[in-house]
Amino acid sequence: MRQARTPIRIIAALSISAVLAAVGVVATESSVSAHGSSMAPASRIYNCRFLTPENEVCKQAWAANTQALYDWNGIRIGTAAGQHESIIPDGKLCSAGNEQYATFDTASDKWPVTNLTPASDGKYELKWDNSAPHATLYYRVYITKPGFDVKAAPLKWSDLELVHQSGQTASEAFTVLRMNLPNRATHSMIYMIWQRSDSPEAFYSCNDVTVNASGQPTPTPTTVPAAPTTTVPAAPTTTVPSGPTTTVPGAGVQFALTKTDEWGSGRNFAATVKNATGAAASAWTVTLPWTSPVEPWDASATAADGKVSFSNVAWNGSIASGGSTAFGFTDRGLGFTDLGYATPNPSTCSATLNGVVVSCSIVSSSTPTPTPTTTTPPTTTTTAPTTTTTTTPTTPATVNRTIKVTSDWGTGYCADVTVSTTSQTAVTWTVKVPITKGKVTSVWEANYKIVGTTMTAQGTPLNAVVKAGAPKTFGFCAG
Repeated sequence: MRQARTPIRIIAALSISAVLAAVGVVATESSVSAHGSSMAPASRIYNCRFLTPENEVCKQAWAANTQALYDWNGIRIGTAAGQHESIIPDGKLCSAGNEQYATFDTASDKWPVTNLTPASDGKYELKWDNSAPHATLYYRVYITKPGFDVKAAPLKWSDLELVHQSGQTASEAFTVLRMNLPNRATHSMIYMIWQRSDSPEAFYSCNDVTVNASGQPTPTPTTVPAAPTTTVPAAPTTTVPSGPTTTVPGAGVQFALTKTDEWGSGRNFAATVKNATGAAASAWTVTLPWTSPVEPWDASATAADGKVSFSNVAWNGSIASGGSTAFGFTDRGLGFTDLGYATPNPSTCSATLNGVVVSCSIVSSSTPTPTPTTTTPPTTTTTAPTTTTTTTPTTPATVNRTIKVTSDWGTGYCADVTVSTTSQTAVTWTVKVPITKGKVTSVWEANYKIVGTTMTAQGTPLNAVVKAGAPKTFGFCAG
């Protein structure tokens, strides 16, 4: 929860020793965690973080505040309690009045635009990624009124009309909202609010769209029923018995995997499933050898026996013959990157389409070796003799850590941890944090390992060092 303002706050401060090291990297101070954002249509920040970082205004966003992009799911107000219009001023809706995200309020027609088309029943599907799920009071969906000019001025409340409000739901990792939307042929905006029911906290999302009411996908419904009757029965008879492993490696599922992102104790992957069977499919699974925990989006995941199986979710099960669908996941590794964790680089896979086993081939797999291990040592080795000789042997610097609980729902909680020092020389920090409820479910802006009820945390390359007047922050959730 980034910059939370929830009613429950616990502050504790402890001092522990850290080893002095002079590091020539001065990173932006990291902020705190986050909960969610719209992923379909992709919000401005989701687009710039994951999909279109090379877009003109996305480049400007990265230059304005790199940390904001890493905290892509943190546009929030901890004390909103439904009072959105009274606490978010006009012109600051996309940032929710949070200065860290101010660049996303920029009025421009250069933001990436998603064209929305309805399903066969005429309804549109919007999807929200709850990276830390909580119970929902409602989702509200607004769209800009006809005549809205996206480049004239930042978004105002008077630009919007309410088109949908959901009811209460239990916590879930992804939420799909189905609704009617008015046609918008020119660059418009959808504004979404997720109001939690177990807290006054709310999250906000700006999405650039056109809405094409004439774009009903009629080919898919007609092709899917016909394909199983004519084509699918023939394929197993000829292909499967003759040797799926050797004879027709590309005739089933072709799977592509690329690592898109890496930080401290985690990394993100983009995956593509291509249907090469010659017949449409309505459901798919892909299984890979993978030993560490994963957190998927646009897929569900089940892990067992050193493997993980990814399956479609409600909105991406159908793949036309020759077509593809995409999903992604975060790999959390095993904690600290210096434990020698090697990211899996699978060379084999297995798959099913419509519940039938088909051949699976990996057509692309890119998992570069972790960079922190090779980057950090040269920095420390080169500069440490100058500083360490005079300071470390006699007076190790003291690092203070302050814990602030930002959200507490009874069985679990989230907290921000601020690390500081009075030392004028850069200190590479390590802190221990007691876990008071349940087990740690997520950690951001830190590498970590857990023994019993204690988490030991170290900084990432972005926030690894502190010195007087320049604290660093990380956070976690447990429950």
